[in-house]
Amino acid sequence: MTFVADGAQWIWDRISWIIRTAGLQNVETVEVLDCCHAVHPVSLTLAALGLSKEERNPLYRQHRTLLRNGRWRRVVDELSSLQREDDPIDALSTEISYLRRHGEAGQLSYVSFRSRGPPCGSGAIESGIRRVINLRLKSNAMFWTTENAESMLQVRCQVTSDQWGKAIVELAEFEHTVAYDGYQWTPIATSRKNENSHSTAT
Repeated sequence: MTFVADGAQWIWDRISWIIRTAGLQNVETVEVLDCCHAVHPVSLTLAALGLSKEERNPLYRQHRTLLRNGRWRRVVDELSSLQREDDPIDALSTEISYLRRHGEAGQLSYVSFRSRGPPCGSGAIESGIRRVINLRLKSNAMFWTTENAESMLQVRCQVTSDQWGKAIVELAEFEHTVAYDGYQWTPIATSRKNENSHSTAT
């Protein structure tokens, strides 16, 4: 199980809860900080130093390569050496702490990730959200009840992942179980709140 995310701390704070809730305690999990979000602090650090664009660019490329090769400790050490002892730059300390925190958590081990298979970026996930959710559930003037949105999302996931045939077979098998015999669905009545409203819950 791989968790790929940007650097927002609230995301990482929830991972242990997700693992516990989903019953993944005995499953090997990998945490990956999106590579672009790992590199961005380097750019912010060099900018905070007041370096010109001509001075920043080669340093940025150098440290970006180091990060992609999993050498985050060297990046932290070199950026720390640029800090002014007599007049510390807060922004510099913040970005260095950011890299150190994620590095020590094992989320910057990109060489290992590439060799083992986990993605180094969240682009595929973000694209999946757009294709699976946004294009079907977020059209103009479209509103959903929570229950119906969840149902449509399940269908959409099965279709876009080419698992619809398998889902139909499993549903047919489920129809012969006791759980299916006791299932009842009560439709929710939907209506316009007033004559001026042109949208209803789907």
